[in-house]
Amino acid sequence: MEIPQQRVSQNTSGRPRDLMVAFKSNVIKSSIYNKKKSLKGTGVIIKENHSITSELG
Repeated sequence: MEIPQQRVSQNTSGRPRDLMVAFKSNVIKSSIYNKKKSLKGTGVIIKENHSITSELG
């Protein structure tokens, strides 16, 4: 009886964390995308991730 209860508690405590991490990463990506859009044509390179510099470069 104890093992399934532990599994359930682990699942319920792990899901909101994953959602928050995904939500934060999406917010960061959208803010970086908006910065890139607003700085397009100015020659400014945003160096926050390697993928962003490779996209701009």
